[in-house]
Amino acid sequence: MKTKTLLNMRVPMRDGVSLSCNVIRPDDGCPYPAILLRTPYGKEKADGIYSNYEEMALAGYNMVFQDVRGTGQSEGFLEANGGSEPEDGYDSVEWIAAQPWCDGNVGMQGLSYFGYTQMAAASLQPPHLKALCPFQNSAIDPLSYSKSHHFMNYHLSWILDRARENLARWVEGKAEQERVLAEIRRCQENWDELSFRLPAAGHPAAAIPGIRRYTQAYLDLLSGLEEPQAFLAKACRPIPVENIRVPMLFLSGWFDLACSGTLDNWAHASGVSAEKKKLIIGPWLHGGELHTRIDGFDFGSGNTGAARGIRRLVRDWFDHWLKGIENGVERRPAVEFFTLGTNEWHTAEEWPPRGAQGTRWFLCGTGERTAGLLQENPPSSQEPQQYVYDPQNPYPSSYKDQKGHVLFADPAEQEGREDVLVYYSEPLPEDLEVTGEISFCLYASTDGPDTDFVCRLSDTAPDGSSFPLTEGAVRGRFRSARLEALPELLEPGKVYPFTLPMNSVSVVFRKGHRIRIDVTSSYYPAHDRNLNTAERLGFGTAIRPARQCVFHDADHPSCLFLPVLRRG
Repeated sequence: MKTKTLLNMRVPMRDGVSLSCNVIRPDDGCPYPAILLRTPYGKEKADGIYSNYEEMALAGYNMVFQDVRGTGQSEGFLEANGGSEPEDGYDSVEWIAAQPWCDGNVGMQGLSYFGYTQMAAASLQPPHLKALCPFQNSAIDPLSYSKSHHFMNYHLSWILDRARENLARWVEGKAEQERVLAEIRRCQENWDELSFRLPAAGHPAAAIPGIRRYTQAYLDLLSGLEEPQAFLAKACRPIPVENIRVPMLFLSGWFDLACSGTLDNWAHASGVSAEKKKLIIGPWLHGGELHTRIDGFDFGSGNTGAARGIRRLVRDWFDHWLKGIENGVERRPAVEFFTLGTNEWHTAEEWPPRGAQGTRWFLCGTGERTAGLLQENPPSSQEPQQYVYDPQNPYPSSYKDQKGHVLFADPAEQEGREDVLVYYSEPLPEDLEVTGEISFCLYASTDGPDTDFVCRLSDTAPDGSSFPLTEGAVRGRFRSARLEALPELLEPGKVYPFTLPMNSVSVVFRKGHRIRIDVTSSYYPAHDRNLNTAERLGFGTAIRPARQCVFHDADHPSCLFLPVLRRG
């Protein structure tokens, strides 16, 4: 059998806008199920392990690649904060189901923004949507209120890329297009320097004439940071994942920037039964072909996406739920996850896995800034440790260590900084598996009205090198986890218990290794820096250093919470 391609088909939306899609399908005139991929990056670029369009078309599927609103050849304007995706997704699914080349069964697949568009469409429950493969995405709230202040710079960069790709749509005249393009390139080439300027709302990229309609999405988010409900109204309409009723195959990687969001999606998909909801977590980055040679480390050739059969699994998923083929995919374990340290795969029927025992590792000062202790016994009376955080010199989230590592750069090489405290456990007497959700309770004070605290968890080998595993952060004025709670500034000198949620992980700390925690107050540029002032977030220009006190005594037991699994 051969395939045929239908180019630039027009799909009408409820508001009169039409979206463009290409369809690759079997060339035999028969109706087949359809699989929809909705992308802001150009429908012609949507190939890869997640779409494998030629193979799927030959297996009897209509592969539909669609430019989302305002991109590629689709009409309308791209709402960079995702507001149009639920209705557009719903309308696209139902239009496809009504075409003579479709048998009425529609699935969706893809990663990152593709994944978000799936969850957005499914939340409105289009009748003909039957299955999803939402890989590597944070659909509940891609820019969640409690974390949004950390990621504004990244979001503006993403918006600028989309504006550049679609420049001819909104800027008339070749000369004007060249001028605007030159401004965009100038900003992108000098991004680090420009992003360090204040205020954040005055970023030059947000003021480029001709694309202000795009960058207004960034300014809208900044203006809502101080008011939870206003933020959510201007953000991306957080997707009610609990409304979704169709089978979903989730996938992420421990080094995927959307890992925690994917796990949140899994947890909140309460309307889907166990046989219809699967989760796979491997040693992978965001996107790509799920390789396992990353930044100089090799997590095993047998653990790549290809070796794990992800391409075939996607086909099996749709064969079962769209075609009714009995292939046993619904009987797979609910969760399949890779454990770092041993490079082994495990299964579970829920996440976090049942049986993990919560343990606390307490901070204990020794008087040395980089030689504190992590111990299982609560500390006694101790003096707090101090450091000064200067927003003009934030702790770097990205740097190259002496071995050339960047993603896995050894945090030991930052110990010369004066704004970090380091705590180690004693060498472990036996292997220790930590699998599940990790958090950190920090008792601390500051001398200003607002500040951040950041913690990083690492695995330290006997030779002293450390492998970073995960991190967490909290902003003082957002210390309450309750959405309805308004930001509340800190009282200088007052000791607060700060909860720092960290990304989940599965790792075996090997015998002789040590658990390491770093405490600091910045992690830039992965997290936007706190200026330590009471000014409105995103609009402040004043900067002040902050003197931080970290407490670890009987009344203020700062500690790391680790879920420990005992096997055998």
